[in-house]
Amino acid sequence: MVVSDRGIGESDLPGLVIDDDHGMRAMVSHLRALGHRELALISGPRHLSTSASRHRAAVGALSEQGIELLPDRNACCADFSIEAGRKACRFLIENAGNITGTLTTNDQYAIGAIAELYAMGRSCPKDMSITGYNGIRHTQWLRPPITTIELPKREMGMKMAKIMLDRLTDPKKEIERAIIQPTLVVRHSTARVF
Repeated sequence: MVVSDRGIGESDLPGLVIDDDHGMRAMVSHLRALGHRELALISGPRHLSTSASRHRAAVGALSEQGIELLPDRNACCADFSIEAGRKACRFLIENAGNITGTLTTNDQYAIGAIAELYAMGRSCPKDMSITGYNGIRHTQWLRPPITTIELPKREMGMKMAKIMLDRLTDPKKEIERAIIQPTLVVRHSTARVF
């Protein structure tokens, strides 16, 4: 068996881990370069290791840029749905004041947040820049196309297959843990603050 990201935890199984610190640093640096300082975060259920890792990485990346994530700018969702992203965005707008940018820990949240902005008579990125995480394919065709952290799915699949084949060839081979670095893909859901 080869496990990926959430499944790897404390197991003694071979697999791969996404470098969420790298991804969130890239995203926060991108937003800061555009002049954003009033940032918020929409993240997933913290009892899941992937959500916890991305939340921790986002808080760390913001802190490195001198931005404290205040409680009213930190929306935690119960599931990974577009609707959860909508509710989180509404919470942030109603409670956190003048946010110029929002990081999310998955693309579903970003899609929901953008939809909620429009439902509230606002727009992205004019009123708020919004980012995603995962790089699911249809985010490039939305309006606006979503700036996201893209996971290299093909590379991940190939690496997992190689790890498995290596283990089948030599079951005593040392357990391999590959670290995969995601990539920032800049699209039109983020813009400069004026």
